[in-house]
Amino acid sequence: TVDTVERFQGSECDVILYGTAVTNEQEFDSIRSDVQIDDVPVDRKLNVAITRAREQFILVGNPNVLALSPIYKRLMESIPHRRQTS
Repeated sequence: TVDTVERFQGSECDVILYGTAVTNEQEFDSIRSDVQIDDVPVDRKLNVAITRAREQFILVGNPNVLALSPIYKRLMESIPHRRQTS
């Protein structure tokens, strides 16, 4: 099933492939939905995508652009077996 994060909320899937398709900070800002929950920064769309994956979550994007967000940067740093290709 291919769908947007917003329409996928409430569903689950074994594997979630989350593609950002952004190449600069301005594009990246337009897809994020950052909020503060108990003084912790959270990207609501990213949170929905991660929590809908039963087995595997795959994040696809430019790591240099994604690292501009402290939320994405922390996520990428926490992934033990991260593989990048150029």
